[in-house]
Amino acid sequence: MEILPGIHELPETLAPVFPDPRVWTSMYLLVGDHCALVDSGVPRSADRLILPYLAEVGIAADQLGIVVNTHGHNDHVGSNVRLREACGAQIVLHEADAHWLDEGHMFGEDLVPVHQPDRTLKTGELIELGAATYEVLSLAGHTSGSLGLWDPNARVLFCGDALQGDGSTSAGLAFYLDPDAYLASVEQALLLPIEHLCTAHPYLPATASHIHGAAKVRAFLECSRDFALTFGGEIVDTLQAAGQPQTATKIATAACARRGLPTSNFMADRVTTAHLERLEAQGVVRRVEAEPRPVWQLV
Repeated sequence: MEILPGIHELPETLAPVFPDPRVWTSMYLLVGDHCALVDSGVPRSADRLILPYLAEVGIAADQLGIVVNTHGHNDHVGSNVRLREACGAQIVLHEADAHWLDEGHMFGEDLVPVHQPDRTLKTGELIELGAATYEVLSLAGHTSGSLGLWDPNARVLFCGDALQGDGSTSAGLAFYLDPDAYLASVEQALLLPIEHLCTAHPYLPATASHIHGAAKVRAFLECSRDFALTFGGEIVDTLQAAGQPQTATKIATAACARRGLPTSNFMADRVTTAHLERLEAQGVVRRVEAEPRPVWQLV
């Protein structure tokens, strides 16, 4: 679906790995002299969605010259190898996330094979994609090499998973591994005059991946900032209410329950652990080693 002149959104279901129909991965086809794709989805995406869509809109496969991965997770790099084979497309991502491609992963039962990027991107680099020139922004936090692609003329920012509002309905919470870096990325985005924010998934309170209108974009970014600023305090409140040491999973489960989800998952557990480690560095909580996993208590 063309969402802006020369910009097409290709949404891919994540079922059965994430069966919630309110969650999908959005890839973006940028059409012009330098046809490009932002993210390649999961392993099935090339044959199920991307290549048929190119044919539908009259773009020969060999016109897709480049795939930019916003970061290295398997639902964003899954069809890299297939698109390189079918289109001759170059695969590029931020240099800080290149290691993800070296490792190989599974998405459900589908293999994301080990491969190498054709080149890596640096923060501040300018790159021709579609019909526009984009600046590569570092939007670290979700991963160390999460990037944004910023077109100041159209005021469009592609951000992958780097800016997450209140998180997705599948994760329950915004998911990032470095709270300080994530907050800095949100603050950076708030300084930009963004009219169109194109995320990779629908993050609450939004219900779509394309957030448009300066006021709506700003409200979403402020929601992203508020989560990052307040979640540590929510953890402290949970520990105070429990009155005894808790695992990260129990704390995450309580946070998810407050948001209407019955249980936590690995994403909620990991962002909770990241905030616990930040609180530990601040002297607010301490880790107590226990089996099968550590517990956390207030200092």
